[in-house]
Amino acid sequence: MTLFQRIFIVVSLLFALLLASLDASYVRASRHYLQEQLTSHAQDVATSLGLVLPLSMAGNDRVRMETTVDAVFERGYYRAIRIVGTDGRTLLLRQLPAAPPSVPAWFARAVPLAAPSAQSLITGGWRQLGRVIVTSSPNFAYAQLWNTTRDATTLLLVFYAVALALLGAFLRTILRPLREIEAVAEDIGERRFTTVRQLPGARELRRVVEAINQLSGKIRDAIGLEIAAAERYRVEAYRDALTGFDNRRSFQHQLENSLQTHGGQSAVLYMVQVEGLDALNAAQGFAAGDALVRALADALRELDPGAQPLRARLGGSTFALLGWQVELDAARRFGQQIDQTVAAVIAHSGAGGVSHGVGAVYVPHSADGVSALLGEADAGVRQALAQTGGHHLVLVQHDPAAQDTAGAGKWREFISGALSAGDIALWQQPVFAFGDGEPRILQREITGSLIDATGEPVPAARFIPMALRFGLMPALDGAFLDAIFRHYAAAGAEASQIAVNLSMQSVHDDALVERLLGQLREQPQLARRMVFEISEFGLAHDLERAADVVARLRAVGSGFAVDNFGFHASAFQYLQQLRPDYIKLASSYLQDLETHAENQFFIASVVRVARPLDILTLACGVESDSRLVLLRNLGVSGYQGYAGARPQRLG
Repeated sequence: MTLFQRIFIVVSLLFALLLASLDASYVRASRHYLQEQLTSHAQDVATSLGLVLPLSMAGNDRVRMETTVDAVFERGYYRAIRIVGTDGRTLLLRQLPAAPPSVPAWFARAVPLAAPSAQSLITGGWRQLGRVIVTSSPNFAYAQLWNTTRDATTLLLVFYAVALALLGAFLRTILRPLREIEAVAEDIGERRFTTVRQLPGARELRRVVEAINQLSGKIRDAIGLEIAAAERYRVEAYRDALTGFDNRRSFQHQLENSLQTHGGQSAVLYMVQVEGLDALNAAQGFAAGDALVRALADALRELDPGAQPLRARLGGSTFALLGWQVELDAARRFGQQIDQTVAAVIAHSGAGGVSHGVGAVYVPHSADGVSALLGEADAGVRQALAQTGGHHLVLVQHDPAAQDTAGAGKWREFISGALSAGDIALWQQPVFAFGDGEPRILQREITGSLIDATGEPVPAARFIPMALRFGLMPALDGAFLDAIFRHYAAAGAEASQIAVNLSMQSVHDDALVERLLGQLREQPQLARRMVFEISEFGLAHDLERAADVVARLRAVGSGFAVDNFGFHASAFQYLQQLRPDYIKLASSYLQDLETHAENQFFIASVVRVARPLDILTLACGVESDSRLVLLRNLGVSGYQGYAGARPQRLG
């Protein structure tokens, strides 16, 4: 029961008790007054008759006596009028038949009125002739008392209803700050640090609100500062300071994620290299060389190589651009545009002895990996630099022998066949939480592999690119999820959390999402232990769809986490918006962590941002005890890797 309800009920009951007491007092007073009036009227009529009846009684004029009594009796206010002689005989009697009062019976029982009698002597001179006895009828008094009680009670009830309405409005007004305080407290519990907008008038409440606003604001500002610091460290580690582009390390990481996410789509990678920059620096100074590099970056920033572009300065005067969903002819035309743009920038700078080359690799479907693409692009650049004439573009089509048409078809046939036959193996690897004593299992990540004709498991790294290429990830994820649900339905859900990866192709598949939600509803205990991990790259490129699926997963009790966290520019924005249960740091931040201070600063800042948001920070691929010590000191919540345990087959 809310505070408003409690106060409203108590005050309304007290007010009702007060009004009932007033009403009861009014009824008692009215009854007493009417009872006195009945007695008084009976006495007055008896006295009056005692004064007028002697004449008719002295002359023994019965007609006159009856006429006098009837004139009073016929008005109906009296139940009986009796004239008694000196010998005790009744000389005249007028009496109404017994009749109940014209009011509800319960009212007559609750508020009884007596029928009072009064008498007066009838004298003629000094001689007593008799006496008259008058008994009042309470029926008229009952009617008057009922009418006045009903009217008074109705008025009090109307007043009570109006008072309750005013009380409710008053309580809502004075308790509005408390409701806002409650909402802010709930927001803080949900890791949203809002404030109460309108300060209450009451001094005590105003001070409470000011304290809460100050606390929430300080936490929000502290998180903002940590986000800014983490973003600064990320920029310093993975952003080229001169041009603002990503550096080689960041580009390779994002390119690798892009290949995993968009493996089935066409893409084009351009590499631009300018030669003669050393001579320019020697002749005109480093400022001239830096100015040319910045001008090239500004010009390339204005070009759009395709969907979800990536731009980077790989080092020195070498740039890279990547675009998805590009046709071959469009890729060639855009390469020519890059060639012309770079030539125009060099000409405008007036730098003599500076040349350039553009190498482009067109990827119709998928690629071997980052190294293969960069190697082909670099070879194209060298060929372009060797060309003479006005064009310096070499475009090649990526066609690795290992992934020719026949090979790709075999992979597709193998994946489809394994899924149809149910040749699936599940693997689990524990994730440990840092603690004071023995390592505690925080969760178990469940992954899957396919079984080949020899009965050996095929690692996911080999078939996932082809599954992405042919759009088979929803079928693959669905088969793995079915196997997971079957396993835990038979074995029972574990006490620890269960982590499962979900690809963006699956996130976009409505049929798979509905099937998954249905399975989770059928096994609610397992659903509450499952956490679905989505890669940061896919999440950032379709945040709206991901947020919708995440909300639906949470509605059935499951959790959500971000895998490969830390490279996208909007990482901390969606971190605050989606509030994942945990984040898994990108493996690039853990490579050579002991010697990269900027990565240590970044991880520590991520931890300081995530901790007040109640988000755990996990490290993957941890293989040495020395790195465990460093990660613990940085505040990381848990770790996964060979330093803890190797993957084991499930079931």
